[in-house]
Amino acid sequence: MPPTLPWGFSGWHFGRSFLLASTNFFIQLGIVLSMFLGWQFVVGGILLLEKALKCLAFISFMSLLIGIQVKYIFNY
Repeated sequence: MPPTLPWGFSGWHFGRSFLLASTNFFIQLGIVLSMFLGWQFVVGGILLLEKALKCLAFISFMSLLIGIQVKYIFNY
């Protein structure tokens, strides 16, 4: 049984509303930071995000590939 909060705020709707609120907060934070720091930092952040996602995808693929090879070699 999954853990629940003491007052019953653990339903699907509450989780979705939290995700929406946190996403909205980070979008607003990005807008405010872009106003204070300038467009150069926004472009740099987007490029860095793209590079980080590519690196994460590569690491995930390699870990999956290694896991498949280990499972094939040791037969478990």
